[in-house]
Order: sequence, then C-alpha cells, then structure tokens
Amino acid sequence: MPFVAVRDVYRLGAVPEDYRAGWLRKQLGTIARAIWQPISREVLDDTTVVGSDETLFVNTTGGSLTITFPLADQMQFARITIKKVSAGANVITLAATIDGVVNPTIVTSMKAVTVQSDGTSWYIVSGTL
Repeated sequence: MPFVAVRDVYRLGAVPEDYRAGWLRKQLGTIARAIWQPISREVLDDTTVVGSDETLFVNTTGGSLTITFPLADQMQFARITIKKVSAGANVITLAATIDGVVNPTIVTSMKAVTVQSDGTSWYIVSGTL
C-alpha cells in the first residue's frame, strides 16, 4: 500500500493515501484543524459541502437553494453549521438524511442548524429544523 507523508512538524509519520478525510480527522483529532483550515463562506447558489466547510451563511434572496451533503462516511466527525441569513419565503433544502428526515428544509430567516457526521449518519447537534 503506498503512503503519503504528513507534515513533519506534527511528527505523525505516514498515513495511507487511500484513507478518507474522515479517517484522518478521527486519527488526528484537533490537529485536523491545522491541516484543513475550516472556513465560513457565503452561499448564493446551490452548493455541496466540502471537508473544510465549518459555517455556510446561505442567502436565499435569489430563490430557494439546495445544500448537498456528502455521504456521512466520507465526512466522519465533520461538523457544519448552516444559517439562513436572508428574509423571505425561499427555503434551504439540505440534500441528505439528517436525524432520519430525508431532505429537511430551513424556512425561517436567521435560523441556524449544526449537523455532524458520526461516520454512518448525519445528526443535528444544535438548533432545530
């Protein structure tokens, strides 16, 4: 199995290159934040959650939007906050099964929900839908 080196400053040795980001996050714990700098970003169009996402500020002024989540096993231990920052009737659809609900929506302005993967499923850890 080929290996890739992890930055020497962390003295972690080598990590198999075919492991997913979730496995590496689990192994590195808080050091993962140093490797994947978490970001907050404004969302104006349909988008997909990526490994570095921490907070998505979703503006639905232009219409309803869909935020697509990867499979939970691809984002093990990832925690993402989705916040609707615009007024109006347009909704945010979370394209995933979260707490057993398929494609839940955020309707209320200034409402936020934080979801986290356990490697098997996505769960709400803060806020409500």
